[in-house]
Amino acid sequence: MEFIRNDGRIYNSEHKDTIKRLIKSDKFNKLENITVNELKDYAKTRGLSGYSNLSRDDLIELLKVGE
Repeated sequence: MEFIRNDGRIYNSEHKDTIKRLIKSDKFNKLENITVNELKDYAKTRGLSGYSNLSRDDLIELLKVGE
């Protein structure tokens, strides 16, 4: 299951206890619940460029690898 932290970093966890902890955390959200506009906000906050016309999947990939 993939999560996004408040700073726009994306994390993938398969461990059941970790998933439970992340769901309860106020610093993480399930990636599936995040809108395209929110993904763009994360990209902007992280100082990434070229995100304005990207699809949801491309935005997620940018956030995964972007520096």
